[in-house]
Amino acid sequence: MFYDRLVDDHDRSLLFSLVCDVTKSHMDDDFDRLFAHLAGSRDGGHVTESDLHGFFFCDFRDPKSDLKNYEEVRDVERLRLVVENYLDEMNITSKTPMNLVLFRSADVSDLVNCLHYL
Repeated sequence: MFYDRLVDDHDRSLLFSLVCDVTKSHMDDDFDRLFAHLAGSRDGGHVTESDLHGFFFCDFRDPKSDLKNYEEVRDVERLRLVVENYLDEMNITSKTPMNLVLFRSADVSDLVNCLHYL
């Protein structure tokens, strides 16, 4: 949530390094081990800043649940379908429907990030 508000690469790198260090010093755990699923099968499994671009949470991924706990989104395609369903429902009841096309590279993750601020 803070990373995308930083204005230059130096500050983003500094924050990333700080989070890695704090994970070790305060949580007594290894950042790369905690987030290995983001690095995939890359040699060494070292998590990079760019790996974190696909790392986000939301509290609306299960529309049937009354509990709205933030959970990591691991299945972006499923989340896209949930968001499209919400959009369809809104368009049915709205006086001004929105005809949005959601795609992985921007809209779904950007939408999740925007909802953090609302």
